[in-house]
Amino acid sequence: MLFSDSVLKSAASLLLLAASAHAQCSEISGNYYCNKVDQVVYENIGFSGSYNKVTNFDTNSCSCSSKPVAFSGSLSPLDEEVSLHFRGPLNLKQFAYYSYNNTKSKRDVPEAETEKHTVARRHVHHAHKREIVYVTEYVQADAAAPSTAAAASTSTAAAAKKAAAAKASSSAASSSKQTTQTGTGWTRQSYYNAASQSSNGLVFLNHQGGTAGSGVWDTCFGNSLSYCGSDGISGAGSPQILADTVIPSNKEFSIFTSEKCQGDSCGYYRPGSTAYHGFDGNYKAFAFEFSMPSDAGSDAVINGDMPAIWMLNAQIPRTLQYGNGACSCWSTGCGEFDIFEVLNSGNKFLTSHLHTGQGAASLANNGGGGTADYIARPVSGTLKAAVIFADASITLTVLDDDTTFDSFLSDDAMAKWIAQSSSSSSSVSL
Repeated sequence: MLFSDSVLKSAASLLLLAASAHAQCSEISGNYYCNKVDQVVYENIGFSGSYNKVTNFDTNSCSCSSKPVAFSGSLSPLDEEVSLHFRGPLNLKQFAYYSYNNTKSKRDVPEAETEKHTVARRHVHHAHKREIVYVTEYVQADAAAPSTAAAASTSTAAAAKKAAAAKASSSAASSSKQTTQTGTGWTRQSYYNAASQSSNGLVFLNHQGGTAGSGVWDTCFGNSLSYCGSDGISGAGSPQILADTVIPSNKEFSIFTSEKCQGDSCGYYRPGSTAYHGFDGNYKAFAFEFSMPSDAGSDAVINGDMPAIWMLNAQIPRTLQYGNGACSCWSTGCGEFDIFEVLNSGNKFLTSHLHTGQGAASLANNGGGGTADYIARPVSGTLKAAVIFADASITLTVLDDDTTFDSFLSDDAMAKWIAQSSSSSSSVSL
């Protein structure tokens, strides 16, 4: 095929832009890092597709069965139940989950069972390399904001305000309940505070099934989910409150709601596993306070000094997070969002990346998208941040140090959270 001069010039211009973008960034272990930011906005999230939902575990043949299920809509498939996952070195100080409410009524949500638990085993977070994304725009506080990034922050704040059209997340009643205030805005449904050793509406789990009285283990699939010990490393026979402690390198725990899976309420999950509901809906928000101290002397074989906080479609850990790919929906694109992740040992840059079929190559199911901009890792002191799902956008934003995770946030209060770091923002549009 013959190309016109204009096409060739256009291609040359794009190459120059790409080269310029690379020149402004630094490469570390195959990944590019460009600008330090305090906010990343993902826009136009959600699409129509399908993934393979696991329907059976067979311990005789060590195989799993599945069937395709379709999804569509804003934020899909991450509008489904999700779980939060944490890898050391990390000290979680606070965690809060908010659902959107558009009623003036009160409702009951399950309160976390409070006992103690632990965990122990090495895991490998789904490895991936980020490629530089040229749709990213960076906003300097002392410069005129590019329209795309400015619009991203504005549209996300607007989405938070218009969330009255959203359906509030619901929690089934349990024998232990907590009555929470609701109204038009965001109600805190789950909360953990390390200093006061208090928690409600959530449960800590890990992958120590069959070691301490919860979950199962077999030669085919290894350890299932179990209750996590207060040390964040060992397993336990009942729910525990995570201690105010640093989780070492390559150790993981997860957070689910305090609502147990009953019957088929969660769909299929691994038999014998410690199974709980995840956080549901396309209007939901999570707030964190944490530190990620250096662990340069770690003897971890993998993931040494590589902390991370990420989100999975809750079906993944309830079936098989690590192991036979046919035994979870991850490889077929049911969804992962890396919120704060260090990609190589000792790195001080936290990246984010969306893993779904949206934005992926034709033969891939978890390409998604990300940005080469980064948030600074809190090696000393703590970082407060939030990730807000509102309609078709995901906003990851650093919060002021004096921000409190109150039991209720009005639409204006949530918009202020989003606005705090909007002057230093990167946007990704898929």
